[in-house]
Amino acid sequence: GGSGVLDTASNANTITALTLNSGTVTGTGTLTAATYALVGGVVAGTLGGGIATVTGSVSLTGMTLADNLNINGGGTLTLGASERIGALTLVDVNAGELALGVNSNTVGAFTLRGSGLLSGIGTLTAATYALQGGSVNANLGLGVASVTDGVTLLNGALAAGTVGISSGTLLLGSTISLAAGATLTIGGSGVLDTASNANTITALTLNSGTV
Repeated sequence: GGSGVLDTASNANTITALTLNSGTVTGTGTLTAATYALVGGVVAGTLGGGIATVTGSVSLTGMTLADNLNINGGGTLTLGASERIGALTLVDVNAGELALGVNSNTVGAFTLRGSGLLSGIGTLTAATYALQGGSVNANLGLGVASVTDGVTLLNGALAAGTVGISSGTLLLGSTISLAAGATLTIGGSGVLDTASNANTITALTLNSGTV
């Protein structure tokens, strides 16, 4: 806690659990744990595989290679540069914020739900985007997007070529929310709400639901 510093230097270490309330983890050696409770402070070094949970204000200027990264409980993870989160990491934002700033990052999969927020002007790219509520104020890259619950406000641009809405609502916040090459399928009780924003896509399939 406080202003404490763990400096791994160039030495990789494996422990059971890390709790970062404040202070700094630094060094080029990877620190690996089964769980990482990130409540506050700065991650300037590299955290290995495992499950990382952000519940406070955390600055990520180093890297996390966590298998699962959960941002909830009002927590905010702020990226200090691009590609700070591992390319295979499964990211879940629920009642928290992933703040990209001007930075971009590629991850394994992205889930946004509840009152979660993706902020910044950079682009988050994943193979799949599970949109279950919250706000996308940054941009989402190529991949497959599925809206399955809640109301998701899309203020940024979604470059996904395949978008499905099976339940819940996708609310467009701009005229470039959807990609021009996108194929959009709406089924179940899904809703696409364009608000006052004109968008152009390649194809729309309305099996059920509402536009």
